[in-house]
Amino acid sequence: MQEYHTTLCDTLSAMGYSKKIITLDALRKDYDDKAIFGHFGAYCMLPVVLADKGVEQESLLVKGAGQIPEVLNGEFYKKALQRTLPEFDKKGAFKC
Repeated sequence: MQEYHTTLCDTLSAMGYSKKIITLDALRKDYDDKAIFGHFGAYCMLPVVLADKGVEQESLLVKGAGQIPEVLNGEFYKKALQRTLPEFDKKGAFKC
Protein backbone atom coordinates (compact mmCIF):
# COMPACT_ATOMS: atom_id res chain seq x y z
CA MET A 1 0.00 0.00 0.00
CA GLN A 2 2.92 2.30 0.81
CA GLU A 3 4.43 1.81 -2.66
CA TYR A 4 1.07 2.45 -4.34
CA HIS A 5 0.54 5.62 -2.31
CA THR A 6 4.02 6.94 -3.09
CA THR A 7 3.54 6.31 -6.80
CA LEU A 8 0.09 7.89 -6.73
CA CYS A 9 1.39 11.02 -5.00
CA ASP A 10 4.38 11.30 -7.35
CA THR A 11 2.17 10.87 -10.42
CA LEU A 12 -0.42 13.40 -9.28
CA SER A 13 2.31 15.91 -8.46
CA ALA A 14 3.99 15.37 -11.85
CA MET A 15 0.64 15.99 -13.54
CA GLY A 16 0.19 19.28 -11.66
CA TYR A 17 -2.66 18.09 -9.46
CA SER A 18 -3.29 20.94 -7.04
CA LYS A 19 -5.93 19.56 -4.69
CA LYS A 20 -5.20 17.81 -1.42
CA ILE A 21 -3.82 14.30 -1.97
CA ILE A 22 -5.18 11.45 0.14
CA THR A 23 -2.98 10.45 3.07
CA LEU A 24 -1.66 6.92 3.40
CA ASP A 25 -3.82 6.35 6.50
CA ALA A 26 -6.93 7.60 4.70
CA LEU A 27 -6.11 5.39 1.70
CA ARG A 28 -5.75 2.34 3.94
CA LYS A 29 -9.05 3.09 5.67
CA ASP A 30 -10.83 3.61 2.35
CA TYR A 31 -9.35 0.34 1.05
CA ASP A 32 -10.50 -1.58 4.12
CA ASP A 33 -13.95 0.04 4.06
CA LYS A 34 -14.48 -1.24 0.55
CA ALA A 35 -13.23 -4.78 1.17
CA ILE A 36 -16.67 -6.22 0.47
CA PHE A 37 -16.49 -5.02 -3.14
CA GLY A 38 -13.22 -6.87 -3.61
CA HIS A 39 -14.78 -9.94 -2.06
CA PHE A 40 -17.79 -9.78 -4.34
CA GLY A 41 -15.73 -9.23 -7.48
CA ALA A 42 -13.18 -11.87 -6.65
CA TYR A 43 -15.66 -14.60 -5.85
CA CYS A 44 -17.92 -13.93 -8.79
CA MET A 45 -15.07 -14.29 -11.27
CA LEU A 46 -12.70 -16.60 -9.43
CA PRO A 47 -14.54 -19.85 -10.16
CA VAL A 48 -14.53 -19.03 -13.87
CA VAL A 49 -10.83 -18.16 -13.82
CA LEU A 50 -9.90 -21.28 -11.87
CA ALA A 51 -12.07 -23.68 -13.86
CA ASP A 52 -10.11 -26.53 -15.44
CA LYS A 53 -12.48 -26.60 -18.40
CA GLY A 54 -14.39 -23.92 -20.20
CA VAL A 55 -17.48 -22.75 -18.35
CA GLU A 56 -20.83 -22.91 -20.03
CA GLN A 57 -22.76 -19.84 -18.92
CA GLU A 58 -26.01 -21.65 -19.50
CA SER A 59 -25.03 -24.43 -17.07
CA LEU A 60 -24.50 -21.86 -14.31
CA LEU A 61 -27.96 -20.43 -14.91
CA VAL A 62 -29.99 -23.64 -15.16
CA LYS A 63 -28.85 -25.42 -12.01
CA GLY A 64 -31.73 -26.02 -9.68
CA ALA A 65 -31.93 -25.24 -5.99
CA GLY A 66 -29.48 -27.32 -4.01
CA GLN A 67 -27.34 -28.15 -7.03
CA ILE A 68 -23.87 -26.64 -7.07
CA PRO A 69 -22.36 -25.93 -10.49
CA GLU A 70 -19.20 -28.02 -11.03
CA VAL A 71 -17.01 -24.93 -11.25
CA LEU A 72 -17.93 -23.92 -7.69
CA ASN A 73 -16.98 -27.35 -6.40
CA GLY A 74 -13.35 -27.28 -7.58
CA GLU A 75 -10.52 -27.78 -5.11
CA PHE A 76 -8.66 -24.65 -6.23
CA TYR A 77 -11.74 -22.53 -5.60
CA LYS A 78 -12.33 -24.08 -2.19
CA LYS A 79 -8.70 -23.50 -1.17
CA ALA A 80 -8.84 -19.91 -2.36
CA LEU A 81 -11.96 -19.31 -0.28
CA GLN A 82 -10.47 -20.97 2.79
CA ARG A 83 -7.34 -18.82 2.51
CA THR A 84 -8.92 -15.45 1.75
CA LEU A 85 -12.26 -15.40 3.57
CA PRO A 86 -10.61 -14.98 6.98
CA GLU A 87 -8.70 -11.97 5.62
CA PHE A 88 -11.89 -10.35 4.39
CA ASP A 89 -13.50 -11.11 7.74
CA LYS A 90 -10.64 -9.40 9.62
CA LYS A 91 -11.17 -6.32 7.45
CA GLY A 92 -14.87 -6.24 8.39
CA ALA A 93 -16.25 -7.22 5.01
CA PHE A 94 -19.10 -9.22 6.55
CA LYS A 95 -20.30 -6.72 9.13
CA CYS A 96 -23.78 -5.36 8.60
